[in-house]
Amino acid sequence: MAALTAPALFEEGVASTVMAPIPNGMGFIPNMPGNVIIGHQYSPETAELTTAQVRLDTEMFMHTLYAGDTGFGKSVAAIRTVYETTKEWNWRTIVLDFGAGCGSC
Repeated sequence: MAALTAPALFEEGVASTVMAPIPNGMGFIPNMPGNVIIGHQYSPETAELTTAQVRLDTEMFMHTLYAGDTGFGKSVAAIRTVYETTKEWNWRTIVLDFGAGCGSC
């Protein structure tokens, strides 16, 4: 809305964009600590699925929110997290789902 109501600058012509390098340790951590495995990581540089596992560690784990558009796997990821943390750590889980949830999972 701000771009439509108060445009500061309009440019015409060819745009040249440069992506800044991703800092080490952000977005891709090939050796995550933890014994709960919930999936595999995508490479932020190649946008491909890697063999690096997404792991959860009890020292770093706390409240979790899954947010995103419909069909992006939030419910599947939440179900996997609940299953794995219950199996590996014997944790109890409270799920508050204010939407439709995973109807076909």
